[in-house]
Amino acid sequence: PPVEVALLVPPGREDVVARLYREGEVLAAEPGERGTFVRARVGERLLPEVRELVVEPARARVRGR
Repeated sequence: PPVEVALLVPPGREDVVARLYREGEVLAAEPGERGTFVRARVGERLLPEVRELVVEPARARVRGR
């Protein structure tokens, strides 16, 4: 099941944001000076690849998805 995470994607890593849209479920995305803050639901396959960008702990697994 997907896990909800909050990420800060640094400038120049738009590929990560694009991948989150392709392979996850983006709940919110806000560009800023330090990068793009993204709240998303990601699967277990994608989670290890974005773990270093997590700025808030993952929420409980989302059921029924």
